[in-house]
Amino acid sequence: NGGYKKFISSIENLGQNVMLPLRDRTNYEMIHILADMITMRVNGVNDRPMAVEALAEFPHQYYRPPEESLQDATINTLLEIGLTKHAEEYLAYRSIKGLLREGELTISQLPYFGFKSKKQRNEIEQFYKSLGCDTIEGINDLLREGKPFTNMVKAFNERAAKQNEDVVDSFLGKEGVKAVIIAGPSSSGKSTTTKKLIQSSGMPFKSLTVDMYFKSDQPKNPHGDTLYELPESLDLNLLYQHLQQLKAGKEIITPLYDFDKGIRLDEPGPPLKLNNGEILLIDSHAGLFPTIRESFSKDERFIVYTQPFPMIKYGDGSSGEFISGSYDNMLRRWLRDSRTRGTSFEFNIPHWRTAELGAQRDIRSRMGHADIVVDTSTAYDFHFLGAAYEKQDTFWNLDPQKFIEDGQLYAAIALSKAREILNSVEKQS
Repeated sequence: NGGYKKFISSIENLGQNVMLPLRDRTNYEMIHILADMITMRVNGVNDRPMAVEALAEFPHQYYRPPEESLQDATINTLLEIGLTKHAEEYLAYRSIKGLLREGELTISQLPYFGFKSKKQRNEIEQFYKSLGCDTIEGINDLLREGKPFTNMVKAFNERAAKQNEDVVDSFLGKEGVKAVIIAGPSSSGKSTTTKKLIQSSGMPFKSLTVDMYFKSDQPKNPHGDTLYELPESLDLNLLYQHLQQLKAGKEIITPLYDFDKGIRLDEPGPPLKLNNGEILLIDSHAGLFPTIRESFSKDERFIVYTQPFPMIKYGDGSSGEFISGSYDNMLRRWLRDSRTRGTSFEFNIPHWRTAELGAQRDIRSRMGHADIVVDTSTAYDFHFLGAAYEKQDTFWNLDPQKFIEDGQLYAAIALSKAREILNSVEKQS
């Protein structure tokens, strides 16, 4: 019935060769084409497809790949052919099923279509609608009128202040807490939430920088991109040992990691010890990983999960399609890294794939463990980002075809999607 055809990219500036194997195919043909591509990939080397005629030769005709390998091959095939939304949804499904199977999640902790619960989703959507900012065009209209836009910004600032109060009240109302964990995807507002908690709670905190526990031997994807977002990138054994020692009141010597060189340094980092009454503070994308989370019992830990949940539809809303909160993360991170970490947009854009896959696999799926979830979205995020990106000539001068030629179709689609969003907003300085 052609149901898949709406997912075939129609972005003109990417060219007609994008998703060429799937164009003008029936659903049945698409399924078999994808199955063949996955089969060739899983039998290849370093996640690269191999010639189909080689599959009949020894040892491939007897090879039965592990389920995880098949799933990895499926996700990477979907990504590299341009079906990014399907890849992310499949990864989220796979991760949640695995966590359920292993007993790490219960049915009551399952996220609801990317939200903590159906109730949370409905409340956020109603808040956006009540302010007339549930579509890009609606926000553009508010901006043109001036005062209504100012009132909307005020309403979101008041909501942020109320959420901060809720975090502090929930934390102070839980006795016996030994560790506060602020977790969430990259560029989701963790640092801002951490600062507000420190300022408002008046409690004595000692911070542990989890990023210093990255290993020198980092996992990489087939394009050589370092996978910092995966649990395997951290020295989990050392991290676990240090957490247990801190709980026991012992002093630890933290490691040092050099991001410029991508290695753990031999020289020791600063010492850290929790004195009587002090609470360990962990602000990290890895905060929900079992190594960190389960180092403290439910009574000993307080977990805050941060993520933007914008309930904004494209254009005038007639398509019914919401802008994914991951695009908010994406645009924030590209800009932040180009400004503060010295990396180019040409590097940042392909790297987003690893950050997003890590978030889907290991972070968002675990939000059910949080004591409280903070929505860090605002209706004016994309408009302020539009003004900021307007000055980034290197971003606008990038050619999506370059990414396609390098075998990074997902990066070309991300770039084109970002430009579509940024071009649709009225600029606010």
